[in-house]
Amino acid sequence: MKSTILVTAITILAFNMNAGHKKSACLNLHDVSAYIQAIAVKDKMSVRNGFATAEDTFVLHAIKGNREEIMMSQTALQKSTNPQVKALAQHLIDDHQQLLQDLEKLNNSGNQMNNMSDSTPDSSQQMTSNNLSGNAFDRQWVSDMIAGHMKTINEFKTELGKTQNADIKNLITKSLPTISEHLRQLEALRNKMM
Repeated sequence: MKSTILVTAITILAFNMNAGHKKSACLNLHDVSAYIQAIAVKDKMSVRNGFATAEDTFVLHAIKGNREEIMMSQTALQKSTNPQVKALAQHLIDDHQQLLQDLEKLNNSGNQMNNMSDSTPDSSQQMTSNNLSGNAFDRQWVSDMIAGHMKTINEFKTELGKTQNADIKNLITKSLPTISEHLRQLEALRNKMM
């Protein structure tokens, strides 16, 4: 199977280089596989043998986003002294853990990319409130969470309009009201804190 992937990758690379695309040379099988996966996601193609489809990528991105929301809320439980922030953080943890379980079930049942779903959130999404304390932490945490929820709502609505996968549609339809309610609660808390 690895030799088939390698031959496919080399063929695609040769084709793209001959077509005038400036692509960096891949040095090992992992790089070649990542390159093919990127092409598949970019072109929204479904690629066999375990490579990502656009729907797989959405699910994996949503998993990472939920892990990030949980981690940020756990930080608020530890650092905040505001009872309203702590209560909302715990509520977000509970809801996002349920959504995470639903996403992971969907990932494990329908997609072959589950080995790429690592247990850590994306390290590039650092919470800007980590170095703050007191009211400054609380205000920045709420702001970070509002931005995250707005982004998630937009991504979920976009995917809902594109996907043909009934399971993904059902999950998004079920989740959007909860995420929208989180956003409303976060905005209400922000208004109280001003």
